[in-house]
Amino acid sequence: MGLDSPAAGPLFQQMHATDSVNQAYVRRLLATTGWPARSQVGDTAAGAVFLVVQHASRAVMTQYLPTLRRLARHGEAWATDAAMMEDRVRMLSGRKQRYGTQTANWVRQDGTRVMWPIQKPARVNYYRHQLGFPTTVEQDAADLGAQYDPHERLPHPRVVMP
Repeated sequence: MGLDSPAAGPLFQQMHATDSVNQAYVRRLLATTGWPARSQVGDTAAGAVFLVVQHASRAVMTQYLPTLRRLARHGEAWATDAAMMEDRVRMLSGRKQRYGTQTANWVRQDGTRVMWPIQKPARVNYYRHQLGFPTTVEQDAADLGAQYDPHERLPHPRVVMP
């Protein structure tokens, strides 16, 4: 079953319902305690908070990205998480990503899943390595079932992004 298969629809509906409940809880938590450091809550809880916020709205991600970056600089969050969130915010803003972590199926008119366009494709694997990503952008694209073209163009601004 692929991400674009008809059978995936009900799974995505359940995921969205679960995300909504988790986001309400995590947003209340973050409003009262701030973003938790790994040393405070452990890797599993810190990772769960990241995943919930990573699947929230662009506004929520934008709000917490500076804190996540600061914690990552101090080893209290993963630098790769901050990079993925930055890439997602950039993608949802219609801008090229830096680290090559996001795919989309609305870039090309035919709906092909592709790696979202990258700002500096010649440097992307260097940036990824510096942050600790274990794979190249080419490997990630293959693992995610996406095509990767270093010359991929941004979709037309009138394309509605989900």
